[in-house]
Amino acid sequence: MLKLKPNYLLNNMRKLIPFLLMTSFTFATPIYFISNPAALNLSNQPRGSLRYLVINPYIANNFLSLATYKQNFYIDPDWDSIQKTEILNSIPDAGFRLDADVLVAPIEFYSHLFSISLAYRHLASGIIPKALFDLALFGNDLNRQYYLSGIDANSIGYIDGAVGVCYPVINMSENSDASNILSIKSVNVGGRLHYQKGMFVTQTDSSDGYLLTTPSAFLAEAKLFQSYALGANCIAFDLGATIELQKQLSAGIAILNLNAGFNWTKNPKQMSFEVAIDSLSLQRLLDINDIDSIIHAADTTYPIQPFKTSIPSQFLLHASYQPIRMLTVSTYYHQYFQESKFISDFTRAINFTVDFSPVRWFATGLSVTTDLQKDFKIGNSLHLGIAGFGLNLFVNQKNGFINSAKGFDFGLSFGLNW
Repeated sequence: MLKLKPNYLLNNMRKLIPFLLMTSFTFATPIYFISNPAALNLSNQPRGSLRYLVINPYIANNFLSLATYKQNFYIDPDWDSIQKTEILNSIPDAGFRLDADVLVAPIEFYSHLFSISLAYRHLASGIIPKALFDLALFGNDLNRQYYLSGIDANSIGYIDGAVGVCYPVINMSENSDASNILSIKSVNVGGRLHYQKGMFVTQTDSSDGYLLTTPSAFLAEAKLFQSYALGANCIAFDLGATIELQKQLSAGIAILNLNAGFNWTKNPKQMSFEVAIDSLSLQRLLDINDIDSIIHAADTTYPIQPFKTSIPSQFLLHASYQPIRMLTVSTYYHQYFQESKFISDFTRAINFTVDFSPVRWFATGLSVTTDLQKDFKIGNSLHLGIAGFGLNLFVNQKNGFINSAKGFDFGLSFGLNW
C-alpha cells in the first residue's frame, strides 16, 4: 500500500495557506462600496468634498484565524489523532473558503447635486475542499475513496468611472416646523451612471477528482476547467431616494449597480488540467521506467465562445438620527439580488453604527454588522480634520478580535471638505 505522508502534506499546506492569504490580499479588493446617490443633498453632508485617495481592502475566510494559524501551521505540527480530528471537524463541510475585495480610488468629488469618481476594484473568491485537509492530516486510508471535487478559484478586476446627480424634489428647510419631528425638510432623488471597464476575469467552470488506495493499487484522477478573458465593457446604474425630517432624522432607499454584465468577447479561452494515475499494481507505480504509462497529464488551452459575468446588483435601506450635535446613530440593510462567483461573504447584512464627535475636528465610531446567520463584523472608525483637510480611517474584524478574527476590512482616505 502506498501511504501519503501526513507531515509532508501538512508542511506544504501550511506553506500554501499564507501564500493564498497574501495572494488574495495583494491581488484582490471592499465587500461594501454602497452609496445612495440621493444622499448627496442631506443637510449633514458637506457642501463639497474632494477625496484624493481611498484604499479599502477586505480579506476573510470561514475557518482560519491568525491565532489558529500560528498555533497549528506556523511550525511543523506534531498532533495526535484527537487534535487532528478536532481541527478537521472545525473546517466547514463546504471547504476552506477565501474571500477578498479591494477598492482603490485615486479621486472622488461630491457636492450637494453632483458627484464624480474613478476607482479600481478587484474581487476574488476560492475554495479548498475539506477532503484535501483530511488527506493532509491523516493521509490516505486503505479502501477509502476521497472525493476532491469543489476546488474553486474566481477573480475579476475592473475600472469604474461614475457620474451622479441629485435632485431635490422637496426642500422646505426654511419653512418647516422645527418643533415637529415628523415635519419634512427635504425629499431627494438621485441617479448615478457607471462605465465599467473589465480588465480581466478568471473563473472555475468545473472541477472534479478522486483518490483511492487498495491493497494492490493506487488510483487517482483530477480535472479542472478554468475560463479566462481580457477586456470587456459594462454600463451600470444606481437609483435612490431620501427623505429628511427634523432633528437630523433621515432615511433612504436605493438599488445599486443595475447592469447587464461584462460580455467577454475578446479572445476568451479555457484552460483544462487533467491528471490521472492508473496503477494496476503498486510495483508498476514504483517502477520509474514505467511511470509515463501510469501517470497521464494534460494541460491544454483553447478558444471558447464569449461568456458573461456580472457584479450583482444590490438593494439598500438606510436611516440615521442625530439627537444631539455630537452623537449620530445610523443603520443600513443591504442584500445582493443574485449569487455571484466573486462575492460569497456577507451577501446580505444589517449594520448598526454609533458616531461620537465631541469637537468638529474629531470623530470616532463603533459599528456592528451581521449577515443574519453566523458571521459578524465589529468595526471602529476615526476622523481627524484641520481647516477642512481630513483623514478617515476604519477597521472591521470578522468573527473575533485581533488574533481570533477570521478576516479584516479596513479603509483609509484623505480629503478636503468645505
